[in-house]
Amino acid sequence: MTNSSRDIQGQTPGIHQLKWWVLLLCLPILMGALQVHLPTLWGGFIGDSAVYYGMSDSLARDFDLKYTRDDLVRITAEWPNGPQGILLSADKDDPTNISYAKPLLYSLAGAPLVRLFKTNGLLLFNSLCFTLLVFLGCLAFPEWEDKRPLEILVWSVLFFGLTAVPAYIFSLTPDLFNGTLLMAGLVPWVRHRYSRNPRGMLLLSTLLLGIATAARPPNGLFLLLPCWSLIFPEKSDDERVAPSGSLKKRLTTFAVVLLVFVAAAAAVYGLSILLTGEGFAYSGFRKRIVDHFPFESPEYTFLNTGNLMSTETTKFVFHWDSFRHSLSYFFIGRFAGLVPYFFPAFVSLVALLPVGGKRKHRTPVLLVIIGLYLFHLIYIQSNWHGGSCVVGNRYLISWLPAFLVVLKRPPTRRLIMVTALFTALFSGVVIM
Repeated sequence: MTNSSRDIQGQTPGIHQLKWWVLLLCLPILMGALQVHLPTLWGGFIGDSAVYYGMSDSLARDFDLKYTRDDLVRITAEWPNGPQGILLSADKDDPTNISYAKPLLYSLAGAPLVRLFKTNGLLLFNSLCFTLLVFLGCLAFPEWEDKRPLEILVWSVLFFGLTAVPAYIFSLTPDLFNGTLLMAGLVPWVRHRYSRNPRGMLLLSTLLLGIATAARPPNGLFLLLPCWSLIFPEKSDDERVAPSGSLKKRLTTFAVVLLVFVAAAAAVYGLSILLTGEGFAYSGFRKRIVDHFPFESPEYTFLNTGNLMSTETTKFVFHWDSFRHSLSYFFIGRFAGLVPYFFPAFVSLVALLPVGGKRKHRTPVLLVIIGLYLFHLIYIQSNWHGGSCVVGNRYLISWLPAFLVVLKRPPTRRLIMVTALFTALFSGVVIM
């Protein structure tokens, strides 16, 4: 079989044929997303969903991120209780100039479907993200796709489909989108060694990882992956693996990788400044607002509604006791643990640990996982799981794909069956 048939643009026939079944498996989810009437199901907005829906609606209809009386009227027409829990920021010199106060990428990407289907547009967008996430999971193992295509397909479906991930289809928050965006950046990285244009694939990975970082800043740690590949190129006996190139060429590519990454993230932050006046959505004169909203009537303004919630007014707090408790609770916690909610990810770490052997190029993924694990437990110690109104660990969804691509070797069919059994048991208990 020729090298071109194994390239990113032409996979081996096994995986090339099997991966399309993912679309068929996800078709009922896509159809269901158009049928659910979320305002009736929920009764009101949950968590941060109000701000993300408001942003999508404003972008879809007004082509901006300014919060106005017209925005409130449209939201209230579909959600009678109003945008409860919405996050807004205002100009300190002109508090009538109000903008939405969350990262914009998710709402920007979902805006066209919101224009067509209102709230169901975001549900449909989430469904598309989930489908793409499972689909990309089938492309994350170029080393084994010619020998284990069925195992790869089943593992991807099991990893994302039988865990807590599908619950986030029905959450108007960007976690599933952020995870899919990260997965889109990881796939070119794991495949660049098998591509006819490894440098181009590495830069594509960097571009997508830079955008993913702008959407979720902790994901900036994934810059380590393309840098590691250039600094520590791994020799391989596999004839499909492209040569690493000279040191001079790798150093040049390293500089370009840094430039592309910074430019991609900066472009997103620049767009945020253009639309909201703030590059970082969590800073500024920012409030969470419930009950009554600015422009609801002349008596309600930004100044006399809501409570301040900004990085400018919060302080970093660290408690050793809480940290020590969270070290284990992250894995086995009843409400946010990796084991009960994302068991295949736990299997990836324990049964298929990527240390040593011939697959050491996956080791930097493990380092990133450790880094993100510690970051969340230290920096957002009281809220590392994503707060209330979540299923499992909400923030983990944004970097869960790392647990998929960390595999050192493909799972056997026996391991898949055992993992599926325990995952089903855990998911069944969660659902009940």
